[in-house]
Amino acid sequence: MQADSSLYYANAALKTHNSYPGALDMLGRVYIINGDIDNAIKTFNNIIRESRNYFIAYYFLSAIYYNKKDYKKALENAELCMSYTREFKLIYNVVGKIKEAQGLYKEAEQYYNMAK
Repeated sequence: MQADSSLYYANAALKTHNSYPGALDMLGRVYIINGDIDNAIKTFNNIIRESRNYFIAYYFLSAIYYNKKDYKKALENAELCMSYTREFKLIYNVVGKIKEAQGLYKEAEQYYNMAK
């Protein structure tokens, strides 16, 4: 139910301004919740086209690509996220997971520690 109301409000906001990053962000999250990963990727990429420094979009793309086991794209997006802010601790968990999946356990540990 919450995803349905989020989708409603995101679409309502997008009717007034079709590239509003906050509404697109909400829409992308709803796509993730509903398992529509291709549309989530498109939506977060649209956010980046409109607002390159919207670091949350890079975070979600890094998490999506990590789950798809595309570690190269996951790391690229994580690095872009970190280039805009070092205060967003969740990104360090994603990078730790990427490094761990790549067998780089010492580096993974460093990123996990940074997430604390």
